[in-house]
Amino acid sequence: MTVDPLSLLDFEQTIQARLDESFTAIRTLSQTHSPALGTFIDARQTADRYVGLHEEYVARLNRLVAALAAARHATAGFAREYRTIDEFNRADAEKIRRAMSPVSEAVDGGHTRGR
Repeated sequence: MTVDPLSLLDFEQTIQARLDESFTAIRTLSQTHSPALGTFIDARQTADRYVGLHEEYVARLNRLVAALAAARHATAGFAREYRTIDEFNRADAEKIRRAMSPVSEAVDGGHTRGR
């Protein structure tokens, strides 16, 4: 496996752009309110479903933000620590796995799947 250290820096910038988009989406969702649909049973059920979906979407976005932040942090660390392809190729695979572990945990909602 070969890694171009400059590509790590490019990837870190790409991650930052996705983080910015995610923060914008969360900010937008925090400013939206449940639609006023009335008091009929169907209207209440629809409003309840909307609230549930809204909360689920916000939770997923928060997990995405955590995963992106962890990936950005790990990528920045790799770029600092491994300035050349040879340095990266000599890296301990377990050390790299540990550095990426927060990304997996964030994606899995805090679960590590036995890792």
